[in-house]
Amino acid sequence: MNFPAELSVFCLFFYLTVLNFLVPSAESKVSCKLKEIEEQKDLKKFVKSRRSILVLFAKDENEYKKAAGSFICEAVETMRVNVDAAFVNCEGIKGKRLCRQTKVDPTHFILQFYLDGQLKSSNYDRQHSAKSLIYFLKNPNEEAPWSEDPASNYVSHLESIEDLANILKRKSSVLIMFYAPWCGHCKRLKPQYATAAKDTIDGAVTLAAMDVNGDEYQNVRMHLNITGFPTLIYFKEGKPEFNYEGEYTRDAILEWTKDPKPFEKKNNVENKDIDWSASESASNVVFLDDETFDEYISTHNSVYVMLYAPWCGHCKKMKPDYEDAANELAEVKPDAALAAVDATASKSVAEKLKVKGFPTMKYFINGTLSNDEVNYRSKKDIVAFMRGLKVPDPVESEKPIEDNWESEKSSVVHLNSESFSTVLKKRKFSLVMFYAPWCGHCKRLKPHYALAAQLVKQQPKVLLAAVDCTKFTDVCSKFEVSGYPTLKVFKYGKEPFDYNGGRESQDFVSFLGKLMENDNSEKRVEL
Repeated sequence: MNFPAELSVFCLFFYLTVLNFLVPSAESKVSCKLKEIEEQKDLKKFVKSRRSILVLFAKDENEYKKAAGSFICEAVETMRVNVDAAFVNCEGIKGKRLCRQTKVDPTHFILQFYLDGQLKSSNYDRQHSAKSLIYFLKNPNEEAPWSEDPASNYVSHLESIEDLANILKRKSSVLIMFYAPWCGHCKRLKPQYATAAKDTIDGAVTLAAMDVNGDEYQNVRMHLNITGFPTLIYFKEGKPEFNYEGEYTRDAILEWTKDPKPFEKKNNVENKDIDWSASESASNVVFLDDETFDEYISTHNSVYVMLYAPWCGHCKKMKPDYEDAANELAEVKPDAALAAVDATASKSVAEKLKVKGFPTMKYFINGTLSNDEVNYRSKKDIVAFMRGLKVPDPVESEKPIEDNWESEKSSVVHLNSESFSTVLKKRKFSLVMFYAPWCGHCKRLKPHYALAAQLVKQQPKVLLAAVDCTKFTDVCSKFEVSGYPTLKVFKYGKEPFDYNGGRESQDFVSFLGKLMENDNSEKRVEL
């Protein structure tokens, strides 16, 4: 995407300039006096007094003052609306006993974090800086910020609106990677990007990165038209010129920095991506188009087809598995063909097969589109299916396309992009079913799931919810949903993990019951 409009540039700089005056300086030091705790009963009461609690166990008074003065006080003062803190002097008369009771023996100090009365971090082990601690307190369930990874030292990390404004003031070239911590594609790009930053010649193009996931960066996302992650934008003399749309590899980024230019497009498709067929690793994939598709399908007995878009991130992620599967099948079952069609170029085929998203998978047997819904994407599953070792998910062709599940009377709570976080954070445990209306497995699971929701609807701390991934793709992408149905468990809307238990209604009810039972028993454990 190009940015020719001077008005957009003016708006962006005006916004950043105003924010510079509003952002408080990080240079001011904050001092505080943390509450001292000496009794176990007081510690138990304190950790339950607020949702987020820090407890500093110090070897002695001097170590307490060092730790508090160097970074803890500043972080607590910044987060005072949401966080409270106290300290225990392990050399004090009563504090010594409390440290023994809690089995804490600090060489210098140990910083513990409690969330909702439960110990979540027995020893804070990130950088001892206010900035790092503040990030942790805001995002306790996320990994450390990218800037703390030594491998990314050559990336210019922009950690505020002020940082962004300052780097754009320079009369130089800069490529900025705008990302979100939860983004899977961003995580895969980071090591490639960091290595490219290290190896750039003479620093001709500065490689920078900025986490713009928070609400405070909404205007940045709007002004720069950032609608997905990662988005890489090239700036020259402070002005956004165009998006980097090359391969997400060290070599590709380095090659581009030698002569930064916009990426040529043909019919809105990057030329570099059209030639997937020229890739050596894809030599056993059959590439079809509007002219060759019908003839090839009609003359082959078993063909699995991937309809893709060159710019599609999910397609790029799937390509290596697809290529590997094609290579293996060429050796063990040569009559089973894997084909690929660029649906943005071969529009007749895409229209005929009713392609609405990417990648779309279709299976043809004896020259005819199968009545079975097939959506295998991993090498293992594709090879097993094409060798006849895996049965496809049958489509109930006698039934009409699935009605809107949300319109059915049910105790299942249907979530969307806006309500997802708001609803889940109010329930201790939520089981969420990510589904697609056309998915046969989802259809068969639905009545069991709905019955389970009915059985637990009187339980105020648990919830069964559902998300239609064909409508709310941003939610499903955030949690890297790659198949349907996918079931995940959340605690207060965070700490998601996969549910892999039984699929009967009683299985769901029993699982949620055990979660609550285990959680309650943990509360009775002595500190």
